[in-house]
Amino acid sequence: MRTTAFSLWVFCVVSLCAANQRYALLVGADRGGDELAVLKYAQSDAQRFANVLKGPGEFSDGTITTLLAPDSAAIHKALNKINDVIQSKPDKNTLLLFYYSGHSDGEYLLFENDRYPLGSVKTFLDSSGADIRIGIFDACYSGAVVAFRGGRRGDPFFMASEEKVKGQVIISSSAAHERAQESETLQGSIFTHHWLNGLKGSADLDGDRYVTLNEAYRYAYHKTIETSALTGGGLQHPSYHFNIQGEGEIRLTNLNRSVLSGVLFDKSCHGAFLVLSPTFANVYADFNKKSGKETFIALAPGEYSAINGRESDVYIKHFSVSESETVYLTNSMLVNRPLVDVTRVKGPEQAEYAPATPINYDDAKLSKSIQWGLGTGVISGFWSNRGADILLSAVGVFPLEEERSLYGDLQVLPLRKKVAIGAGANVYNPVLDFDMFAGMGAALWYDHLGADRFALAVRAQTGFSRKISESMEIQAQIPFLFVFSRDIGFRTGIEMRVLFSGNRL
Repeated sequence: MRTTAFSLWVFCVVSLCAANQRYALLVGADRGGDELAVLKYAQSDAQRFANVLKGPGEFSDGTITTLLAPDSAAIHKALNKINDVIQSKPDKNTLLLFYYSGHSDGEYLLFENDRYPLGSVKTFLDSSGADIRIGIFDACYSGAVVAFRGGRRGDPFFMASEEKVKGQVIISSSAAHERAQESETLQGSIFTHHWLNGLKGSADLDGDRYVTLNEAYRYAYHKTIETSALTGGGLQHPSYHFNIQGEGEIRLTNLNRSVLSGVLFDKSCHGAFLVLSPTFANVYADFNKKSGKETFIALAPGEYSAINGRESDVYIKHFSVSESETVYLTNSMLVNRPLVDVTRVKGPEQAEYAPATPINYDDAKLSKSIQWGLGTGVISGFWSNRGADILLSAVGVFPLEEERSLYGDLQVLPLRKKVAIGAGANVYNPVLDFDMFAGMGAALWYDHLGADRFALAVRAQTGFSRKISESMEIQAQIPFLFVFSRDIGFRTGIEMRVLFSGNRL
């Protein structure tokens, strides 16, 4: 889905790091009842999330509540306790984070001998007095809570500036009809693994050593699809819903903190990177880096290996990190090794996930496909092209990056016997359930009745599109066309198109 926002479209929120009060309730439950398989990593996911919040997340111990294998009464009590604390400080700038990892059937959070309604969690988030409410659900069919609120699958909104706002963001690890997965290789839930790695630095796209909600979700979204595509459990598509008023960014983690330990890849480093345990069994970071910027990865004290892939070459560097220490790595410190030396990162032959050749999620095309379609509308001419006509069109759309695509089309004005072949590019931005777009292109017109049979034209268009199924999309646009013949003509109108997905790129 082409839905990464671009900088002309601004949505927003406040800097989390600037919040005066921040509270988190983290819930993990390995058991969901006798009929469901026992999970291995749901409870450890919640504990690892708590550690990230205490470190780069800048939460204090007293503001984080972690419940492992609770019952519904324990969750209800914890929610009410946090809400009472927030209500007692109405003048504070507050943020509330709720996280759940475990079993779900789409209606309830499932525990060993109990269950808690997803709707009750939603109601709590809706009614909480916190200025910013974030709900993250890593469970099967957890997209139901997003779909119920009109959410969507795909990349999220863009955010800029740092003004105070209010609102709510809900994120699920899977769509409403999908099962979430955990991985033996990753030793955690697929979505949570990538979410936490993103918060520790892998998602820091601009190298400013802050990870925003947008960066974290975008990273986890692509990495979750990338990883789940390699498993037998089917593709897993994270989803989101947001309802925000104001402008700003939600900064989830601050990697500038002096108390943090980790590794800093300096400006000379570039390519695909993995940070692994010495045995290559654990993945602590997975990112792509361009030269000219730094990337910091927060790590616990210990021994690590950095793997760097550049074209057909693989480089490696073993290093250790002490408490509150930053290890600096430069491009010259990475040692070239034959590829066979690092293939251990793929794990056993039947591994779910083989991170030895990480894919650049900025260039990933897992969710992109060629589209083709038909359209119709009306168009009116002005100046030397006066008069209205019916517009018929056939179009092909070819995705480039997440937010951009090329198109080629054939347009016919049957009443005036005009035909045009054109091409151009569009840029997309998600707004609620739609993708807004704008673009430009050029066309060659043939006029059967005109004195000038052929004429060049430049065009611009703006409109919106919306997915109505996995293979079908509707699109509405307003074209603006300048035709250069003996005189300059101008045409505009409205057009509706139906697009169908074709071959995967």
